[in-house]
Amino acid sequence: MRSLIACFLLIPFLVSCKTAPNPVETIRIEGGAFIELSQENLMKGISMIPLATNPGCMIGEGYRILDCTEGFFVLDTKEQAVFRFDSKGNFLNKIGKVGKGPGEYVEIFTGIVTSAGVELLVYSGGPKVFRFTPEGIFIESKKYTESGTYSFIYDPKRDDYFFYGSFSHKILQLDRETGAINDSLIKRIPGTGGLIGRTVFSISSDGSVMFHEIMSSKIFAINRERIHERYRLDFGNMELNENLPTEELITRVNQNGYWDVWQVLDNRDYSYFALTRLQPFKPVLRFQIIYRKADKQSFCLPDQNASSIEIIPAFHFTDQNELYLSVNPSEITNSSIWEKYLSGKGIQISAEDNPVIVKLDIEKVIAFATDEKR
Repeated sequence: MRSLIACFLLIPFLVSCKTAPNPVETIRIEGGAFIELSQENLMKGISMIPLATNPGCMIGEGYRILDCTEGFFVLDTKEQAVFRFDSKGNFLNKIGKVGKGPGEYVEIFTGIVTSAGVELLVYSGGPKVFRFTPEGIFIESKKYTESGTYSFIYDPKRDDYFFYGSFSHKILQLDRETGAINDSLIKRIPGTGGLIGRTVFSISSDGSVMFHEIMSSKIFAINRERIHERYRLDFGNMELNENLPTEELITRVNQNGYWDVWQVLDNRDYSYFALTRLQPFKPVLRFQIIYRKADKQSFCLPDQNASSIEIIPAFHFTDQNELYLSVNPSEITNSSIWEKYLSGKGIQISAEDNPVIVKLDIEKVIAFATDEKR
């Protein structure tokens, strides 16, 4: 376990701000008081869209849904390609291919969907961005950075990319058209020994680029004026203290465990956090927390280590407070509650089918949960 922690231990960023930041909002996680949204509550506020299954489109267990505004774009890590579906779940086409020819690559790291089409961050003689039309026609490839990078995002307001360099340990802001570096935004604290981390990006509904490292409690936002810490997740005695020497950090992790932050989504009314709690010699616990900003109340999706199915972390949060998630059919077929819902809608699913998109009406589900609590 020592070597695993030494490889993935993440040291938080040192952030400089152009103007005084807004107060950081702290959300208690370890020992926090959550209202649980039961499976029965979820059934009252969801709609489900099964993604069509056919021999030309068999999505494996390792997948990421990139976008759902104009249909669904699913990155299959095993197939190393993106599958495109319409808004009803009908399969349309495949995007990208492993190979050595024009428009082909060795490996996909991640992808985004923009107004121009699908953009894939791939390895092809170095990290490059490959652009495709939604129909899968290759447009061009461009190399933006020499250093290794495994995550990026496009900010349409600035027409810039943000890349995280895992070896340079900084976020670069690059002009999308020219590739010119506009700013080296954030660097790690000196003396961290070059520990490799993974930074996750998202775009909030106010247009801020948000990012975090998966073992850090600090959630940052980049807006037009500054970079600032927006949220601090209170992990109690499982907090990783950035000021401790690496050896002491490793010891504390081995004793107390730690939290992983896998996904952060933010809109006007709510924030969403997908978390994993890891402790020595104890089962891994998964949490999906929905934080209501108005009254600072936290809700959680059903316990994923007890009676409910495993819901894949959300990938999109609308300003209408609709949360998009996905579920593997093999999980659904093991749940009598979910199967009853599907049969009532006339939807038939087998364990071998492609994932099912779940659209969750947060306001409706929370209303039912709080009524029951009263």
